[in-house]
Amino acid sequence: MNINKVLIAGRLTREPEITRRNETVTARYTLAVNIGENTEYIPCLSFGKQAELAEQYLHQGKELLVIGWLHIKRAEDSGRILYVKILV
Repeated sequence: MNINKVLIAGRLTREPEITRRNETVTARYTLAVNIGENTEYIPCLSFGKQAELAEQYLHQGKELLVIGWLHIKRAEDSGRILYVKILV
């Protein structure tokens, strides 16, 4: 069984970065999530209608609950993790 679902709540660290290419809209933003006494910064990426809604309604400091898929990029030679982000 393969399940890859992530649920994260946090605050937006800055305004979403909106990109439009060939009628496809994407929104990139980062959530600040408190884990104990530490704060983790989780990059998120939205597409299509969710990206359009992000552009319209999301602003720096706003609380947000995100449900998406965990995407991990690894280096081919060493298997080391290069980055982790949430696809919303």
